[in-house]
Amino acid sequence: MKIFHVITTINRGGAENHLLDLALHQKENGHDVFVIYLKGNSYWKKKLEEANVKIFNLELLFYGDPLPILKIRSLLKKIKPDLIHAHMPPAEVYSYLSLAFCSSPPYFIITKHNDERFYDGPFSKVISKIIASKSKKIIAISNAVDSYFRSVFNSESIQIKTIHYCLDTTLYQSVSNSEVLNFRKSFFVSPDVILFGTIARFVSQKSLDTLLKAYALYKNQSTFPSKLMIVGEGPLEDFLKKMALNLGIYQDVIWTGFRDDIPIVMNSFDVFMLTSKYEGFGLVLLEAMAASKPIIATSVSAIPEIVVQNMTGFLSEAGDIDAISSVMKRLEAKKLRLKIGAAGYLRVLKSFSLNKMVQETQSFYEEVLKEI
Repeated sequence: MKIFHVITTINRGGAENHLLDLALHQKENGHDVFVIYLKGNSYWKKKLEEANVKIFNLELLFYGDPLPILKIRSLLKKIKPDLIHAHMPPAEVYSYLSLAFCSSPPYFIITKHNDERFYDGPFSKVISKIIASKSKKIIAISNAVDSYFRSVFNSESIQIKTIHYCLDTTLYQSVSNSEVLNFRKSFFVSPDVILFGTIARFVSQKSLDTLLKAYALYKNQSTFPSKLMIVGEGPLEDFLKKMALNLGIYQDVIWTGFRDDIPIVMNSFDVFMLTSKYEGFGLVLLEAMAASKPIIATSVSAIPEIVVQNMTGFLSEAGDIDAISSVMKRLEAKKLRLKIGAAGYLRVLKSFSLNKMVQETQSFYEEVLKEI
């Protein structure tokens, strides 16, 4: 089977990491896999090329740039894929326009990665529905995303199937104690300090201001030695650092910037936290569970599909800093952290295995192609 994946970027991120795993395993299973991306820093390019996945950078200059349409049409004509699988709204738009007026177009599939508006602007719902109607076959990466788009499309002709993100736990379980100790030592975090941590883009969706406020409240109520590590980067960085300073916790917050060594980072945390306002899925939660870490998160969107309350983590309402800080205090108990973390690891093995996701996607493809 010849498979075209079209995505906005192949930078590191939830949708991009998911596509990486899917493309690599599809290649292993004997498919001819192509990844076409609109723009970005090409973070995953080398890894994809090492697996002989063919990569094409469309070099988008600006949204509305017509050249990527011509480039995709040229690739379609030359390679003649069996299907084109679009990920993220910009890739959907460019795939849709590239397929217009094709005499024998490949089947068009969409994966919806977030339960949010197609874009911030007029006619968002209409355009999203027009593009989805061209496909008629949608993969939602969570039940929350599925439910959201059923309400948006409100059409029996558009079929949606939930296929959860999944994760290969091997990298997270192979991290050594010495690697963890060296990482923590490099940031002056001693073994007796409880390290709360998050990995997130510095954008409004992730509500890192809630995390900082909850940690400040926790610090005021606890004498236990602790640090908060924030891994990532983004447009709100200056705002967040200023907030940490104003809250009086700046000296206890570690800003690492962007990191490549996420398995080591995740294993170095004692508790993983995610205070998002919404999440299409939250692949980083599976990474925390793969590293056997207890989770504190908000009970929004797809997060309750992943984190089981009082079993693999603790959920609170978005923005509830009192509840979040209370759970932080509770997780000072190492025995509880180990118990919750172990349950999370078992859950990711059972319910979110990579083979399961790949097989379900393959079955979805086969079902689609039978209808042609």
